[in-house]
Amino acid sequence: MKTIFSNLLLVSILAFGIQNAQSTNIYIGTDTLSSNYPFTTYWMDGRTDMLYLASEIIAGGGSSGYFTGLSFYINHYDTLTMNGFNVKMINTLDTSISSFGGGWNVVYSGTYKVQSTGWQNIYFSQVFGWNGNDNILIEICFNNSRWTYYSTVRSTVINGKTYGKYDDLSTGDGCVDFTTGAVQTRRPNICLFFTPISGIANNSTIPDKYSLSQNYPNPFNPETRINYSIPKAGLVTLSVYDVLGRQVSGLVNEYKNAGNYIIEFNASGLSSGTYYYKLISGEFSDIKKMVIIK
Repeated sequence: MKTIFSNLLLVSILAFGIQNAQSTNIYIGTDTLSSNYPFTTYWMDGRTDMLYLASEIIAGGGSSGYFTGLSFYINHYDTLTMNGFNVKMINTLDTSISSFGGGWNVVYSGTYKVQSTGWQNIYFSQVFGWNGNDNILIEICFNNSRWTYYSTVRSTVINGKTYGKYDDLSTGDGCVDFTTGAVQTRRPNICLFFTPISGIANNSTIPDKYSLSQNYPNPFNPETRINYSIPKAGLVTLSVYDVLGRQVSGLVNEYKNAGNYIIEFNASGLSSGTYYYKLISGEFSDIKKMVIIK
C-alpha cells in the first residue's frame, strides 16, 4: 500500500508538466520508393548525411525539446551486423547539403543489425537537444570488413537533402576516410522519437529547495522519468553511472532557470542491472539508484 501511494503521489506531482514531457513520434517523408542507403551493406563501408528541415519537424508535431531515437521503414533487410556504427546529429542553418557535415554530436556508437522489415528503431545512448528553429543534419556511418546486400528503406525524392559515399575499404573506416561523396536523389523517410523540452512542472510555483526524486517507473525497461527541482537558476548536470562509477549517459549539462523539471531517460543501449543517477547544481548534489530489467 505504501509503494502504491508513493507512486500515485509522484504521478500527481508530475501531472502539472506531463503534457510538456510526453514523447511523440515525428514522421517525415511520404513516398514508398526504396533507397539503398543509409544501410548500404552491399559495401564494406558507408557514410550518409541526411538533412531534415525545422518546418518538417514542426509540421510533424515538434517544438523545442530533445530527440531520443529514430526509426527507418525497411522494405528489404539483410542481417549483416554493421560494426563501427555511428549515428551523429547537429543543428544547422543549412537548407541543402553538398558535402559531409562536421562538429557532430554522437548519439549512438557501437554495432547495429537490421532485424526485420517495417519500422526498425535505433534508441540513442545520448539524447540530442533541439531549439525548435534550426534544421537538423543526421549522419549514419559504419565500418565493416565484409559485405553482403543492401537493407533498403522507404524514401522520398527530394533534391539537395542527402549526401553519401559507399565503397569497400578493407583497411579504412568509412566514418573517417570518406571525405567526399555525392548528392543523392532520394532522402530516407524517418520517424524521430521526440520529447518536448522539460518544462517547469508548475509555472506559478518556484521550489524552495533542491530535490531529486526517485525515477518512475523503477525498475524499468527501457524508459523512465526523473523529476528534479532547483530553487535558483544555475548550471545543472544530471548523469547516469554504472556500479563501477563510470558515466554511461549525460542527461543534462546546461544552465537552467529555477523550477521543477522532468527528464525522460531511454536506457535501451544499456544492459540489465543497477545504475545510479546524480544531480549537481550549485553546492547541491544528490544521487539515487535505478534498476534496468530486460
